[in-house]
Amino acid sequence: MPNQYTGPIRVLDRFWAKVVKNGPTMPGMESPCWSWTASLSAGYGCLRIEGRTERAHRLSWEIHNGPIPDGMDVLHRCDHRPCARPDHLFLGTALDNMHDAAIKGRMPTGGRHWTHAQPERVPRGERQSGAKLTAQDVLAIRKRLHLETRAAIAADYGVSRAAISSIALGRNWRHIQ
Repeated sequence: MPNQYTGPIRVLDRFWAKVVKNGPTMPGMESPCWSWTASLSAGYGCLRIEGRTERAHRLSWEIHNGPIPDGMDVLHRCDHRPCARPDHLFLGTALDNMHDAAIKGRMPTGGRHWTHAQPERVPRGERQSGAKLTAQDVLAIRKRLHLETRAAIAADYGVSRAAISSIALGRNWRHIQ
């Protein structure tokens, strides 16, 4: 029995059966999106082909424009992840995708970033995986700063002079009072 996923005709039939061409018209777009109506992963349309999961917008690009060059991603102008409309898609690098997201306000920054919303989740001090100092060490270092050189303190704790300077200047270990 032949594999149901083989052959370009079968893939095209399966692709078009899952696309609705009168989807939403997103802000800034003149034409409506072609919405993917089948399974989604992280909001993107998905189709299984020969045992692999392919993203619908990438398939649409390849159907309409040919192969996607190595190192390139298929990005959405409309920011509607289930969209497969070829004129809503463009090629770009991963960096282009990050810039596009930032310009369109999809990257949380400042007070919206998770580190500001949930500061208790940010690993600080001893909770950082590479920490060489403890909170007690930092308190002791601060007491020694006006008595000894930073180089001598650094040698005692097995850290760099720059690490001691960062503590002295309040750049690191600010959360320890």
